[in-house]
Amino acid sequence: MKSYNSVYKDERKNAINEQKSAVDKDRAKLIAAIKKGYCVDDFSSLDESTRAKFRNIINEMWNKETGLTEKGLAFVNEAASVLTELSTEEDIHKYVTRSLKANKEEILQKVATEKECKVLSNIKRNVEADTKKKLSKKLYMKWIGEVIVPLLSKKVNGIVLN
Repeated sequence: MKSYNSVYKDERKNAINEQKSAVDKDRAKLIAAIKKGYCVDDFSSLDESTRAKFRNIINEMWNKETGLTEKGLAFVNEAASVLTELSTEEDIHKYVTRSLKANKEEILQKVATEKECKVLSNIKRNVEADTKKKLSKKLYMKWIGEVIVPLLSKKVNGIVLN
């Protein structure tokens, strides 16, 4: 019969190996999702600055102890874009556009009732926190206009036509 200590050590070793395996699988899923989402065949063929950008993205979405972070889960499961300090203006624009479209009903409702829309300030705050860059108010308002004006005109045309 095995001693308690030997059984405990075996079980502990098995649990650690299972956790490491799960963390490694998470990393593989994340890398596959990044390759698919950003249309990258091989990271080694990229220039150094682009590789640094992807390294930064991976580090924000994956932790070697716990596996996928909240951002990583969102990216893998929902194909949600993730911003980092190395995100380009185009990456930020895509993120803002997706965020605005995801919250379009609430934004339109606040615009219609002339109430303050916290969604808009929250999106800007999140972008600035994730990228560590100050987002120009003029540029941000332009992006909001690109998304909200067409939606608002559809709503108005729908009301007028009915």
